[in-house]
Amino acid sequence: MRVPEWIMVVFGVVGIYSGVRAIRKREVNTDVAEFKGNSATRLGWLWIAMGILFLLAVLFDIQFLKAAIRIFFES
Repeated sequence: MRVPEWIMVVFGVVGIYSGVRAIRKREVNTDVAEFKGNSATRLGWLWIAMGILFLLAVLFDIQFLKAAIRIFFES
């Protein structure tokens, strides 16, 4: 499956936004569990890091990151 680059950019921006929102609110509700305090902050930083990786893969055309993202989307 070929994943268009604009989808990777959208997921990167949404990931960064979600991470910042989780850090500011210090509360995250997921399907699995509810995170509050430091747990929500750590999850927010994880989303920010993943969003940045998505953006770097597209902006700098890093093939191994693009391959990892394609595997992420296919799973």
